[in-house]
Amino acid sequence: MSNRSIKDKNNVYYQGKKFKETDPKTFKALGYNYFKDKNNVYYFGKIFEGADPKTFEVLGYSYSKDKNNVYYYKEKIEEADSETFEITISPYDRLNASHETKDKNHKYHYGKIITN
Repeated sequence: MSNRSIKDKNNVYYQGKKFKETDPKTFKALGYNYFKDKNNVYYFGKIFEGADPKTFEVLGYSYSKDKNNVYYYKEKIEEADSETFEITISPYDRLNASHETKDKNHKYHYGKIITN
């Protein structure tokens, strides 16, 4: 759990408010304000529509993915390939490391395709 969520055998709470549609038995914190249970993925305490809870994973640096999509924060990166998407970190430029990503087709910066 994170310091923003807590659960008991009947309920899950986020920032002091009860989640209404969670399954406490399968609920877990993933980091970066992402959570999931057997039914849904949650971001900042709200259902993350369209995200697949079975395959959803947090990559870090504001990126996450499931078997179908890649996300920057909660926004789907339209042309990103989920299977090959990765965060690339240059040892020489750690300041921009959080925004350097690529897949088999493109490089991305802040979740957008780099065209040049």
